[in-house]
Amino acid sequence: MVVHAGILRFIFILGIVCCLQSCSSTPKYTYSKTKTHSDTSKDAKLREIIVTLGRELIGTPYRKGGKTEKGFDCSGLVIYVCGRMDIDLASCAADQAKCGKTVSLDHAKPGDLIYFGQKGHIHHVGIISVNQKSNLSIIHSSSSQGVIEENILKSDYWIKRIKLIKDLSSYPRDKRISQN
Repeated sequence: MVVHAGILRFIFILGIVCCLQSCSSTPKYTYSKTKTHSDTSKDAKLREIIVTLGRELIGTPYRKGGKTEKGFDCSGLVIYVCGRMDIDLASCAADQAKCGKTVSLDHAKPGDLIYFGQKGHIHHVGIISVNQKSNLSIIHSSSSQGVIEENILKSDYWIKRIKLIKDLSSYPRDKRISQN
């Protein structure tokens, strides 16, 4: 009877441990070294749609903390545009920059996210719309102009503040929503 009680106690404790383990949280934003979307035609289409969605919002006013078509701040614009394609991003540029695969400017493509900052702090994000030798255009929400598209190669302000670029296709898409 003692052995039987010991086995029951072990099974009971094992059950509790398994239950508690299943309740543990997993990080919402993760990065996998394997590409989320290996099909390059789907990747190209996703990038094209992201840039198109961003361009459709040009002229929308700036609104601090804004995440709707009534007004956007920089991260709100990126969250809104990427969210339309089921890409779930953190609520601020600094947290968004912690996820995804970093790429060099030479390998950046339209749709990739570009982060800006000073003194080690990320404070701004935009969507790359063009990356050519003489034209690095981004769509972003400027506090003075709202949502705009501009060639940042013509701006000393932006060029010296580029911190990193993240590959759009390295961010996970919510497969529960996306049927593409």
